[in-house]
Amino acid sequence: MVFPGWFIEQSNDCLRNIWVREPKALVKFLANAPQKLEPDEVKLAGFHLSRFIRGT
Repeated sequence: MVFPGWFIEQSNDCLRNIWVREPKALVKFLANAPQKLEPDEVKLAGFHLSRFIRGT
């Protein structure tokens, strides 16, 4: 989740792996996250999202 102006400190006793980040911290967070998708999968998802946003 991204909430402008918010920061929640992650604790070790957290029951779920939910991250709340401020938008400025999102880029660095994603850059350091382990890769879950292959580059081609990311491109395909981006293509379909851009079509969805444009309404085509």
